[in-house]
Amino acid sequence: YKHPTKGWVSVSDPVEIRNLKPQQTKTVTLYVRTGSGTYFDEEGSYYCGVHAYRVNVMGGDDWAYFTLKVTARYWVTIRVYNTLGRRLSGCPIWIDGVKHTANSYGEVKVQLSAGSHTFTAPSSYSSSGWSRDFKEWWIKKGDHRFTRTITLDIQRDTSFSLWFYTGTRIVNLRYDGSYIRGTLEFESASSSHNPSYKYVKLGYYDGSWRAINPTRTGPAYSGYRKADFSYTWTPRLRATKVRAEYPGDGNFMPSSAEVELSRYVLKVVVKNTFGRRLSGYQVKVDDRVYYSDSNGEIVVDLVKGIHTIEAVCEHGGRRFKEFTVGLRSFGIGANPIMVDLRSPMTLSAWYYARTWFENISYDGDRVSGFLVCEDSNERDGAGGKVIYLRYHGDVISTLTGSTYGDGERALFSFHVGAVTELVSAVLEFKGYAENRYGNYMPCSSTIELIPPERILTVYAFRGPSGQPL
Repeated sequence: YKHPTKGWVSVSDPVEIRNLKPQQTKTVTLYVRTGSGTYFDEEGSYYCGVHAYRVNVMGGDDWAYFTLKVTARYWVTIRVYNTLGRRLSGCPIWIDGVKHTANSYGEVKVQLSAGSHTFTAPSSYSSSGWSRDFKEWWIKKGDHRFTRTITLDIQRDTSFSLWFYTGTRIVNLRYDGSYIRGTLEFESASSSHNPSYKYVKLGYYDGSWRAINPTRTGPAYSGYRKADFSYTWTPRLRATKVRAEYPGDGNFMPSSAEVELSRYVLKVVVKNTFGRRLSGYQVKVDDRVYYSDSNGEIVVDLVKGIHTIEAVCEHGGRRFKEFTVGLRSFGIGANPIMVDLRSPMTLSAWYYARTWFENISYDGDRVSGFLVCEDSNERDGAGGKVIYLRYHGDVISTLTGSTYGDGERALFSFHVGAVTELVSAVLEFKGYAENRYGNYMPCSSTIELIPPERILTVYAFRGPSGQPL
């Protein structure tokens, strides 16, 4: 301490306080310094300074002695960085169990007594939307410590640093119906450390996570801190969400994001051109095969976006005609088609109605029979259809008569006259026209026109018991 007349004296000598009356308290100011006031070591000099202490002393007779114990205290400065050297504010650090927080300059500055002290960093911390994991303490060159809690012997003013991985994040992850898109962002970046051309791993969930080939980000923008990525999404049945992951590296944190896939119901109703629902018909949705149920329906739960629908070309004697949604046709014969599913949708898959010939006969003058249509309506019944007959290289035609019974059968009759030799004749109903209004499948049948003199009549004779004779 500094004596009024003796100058600086050792603190081990009593401080002499004079002119005190009994029971009197006197406040005095002591000026104290540590050692010679200056310490030197290999890193430079540290001036400890002079400290003033105000002391209350209780008097005895007319003087008293007082010994002041001075404990040396030093400034400890901890600077917090990410791996690209950016100062981080708001980081908590525990010193001897007491929590301190980095200021806006990314520093924690405290006075500590000489001796051993513990310093603990958090395993991770977040601020401003960035999450960072602890990396290391950097005490001095060559002295890196990788445990969160360290112990240091403080014998002078000291500074060291605490490092965290640089934060990353995937933002605006979305599915727009065709692509999985998103943006990879870095908390800090430089020309050598930026999000450009980093690989982002993708996966989808359909009860378990399944990997998709990684996709690469595009060029960075906004000062190297952002880069977009996109992936052409092929719809997966039962997929409910997609995850994007950036795996990180020696400087950067890993990050991930998930997006729910909007799902809608697609219904396909299989019918003939008169509305009869058809069961057992194959429809392929995104390379998966379904069959229409007893109500002629296929119901599939799909994610929002583009899907491919394909109907079997011909089945059960019926040929595919067109897909429609509401009153809109995708075009006669358009198969497969692609639909952009953004809400529940019902498609109709139409097939031409079946037709066939029945009971064809030749009586030596006329060829007769029935044209049968599986369904008809008032406008497009089985009556009045054109039937063609080809034989000997000639083609003749006739119209069917009025509809028979329930409107599905119509009689026709050709006058061909007698023939002198065996002739094969072909009956044809050309059915649908290649336009929106055709409803029927074509059909054909062959009949042998036999000359009357070549017709052999066989009579069967039976006895009383019914046995052939």
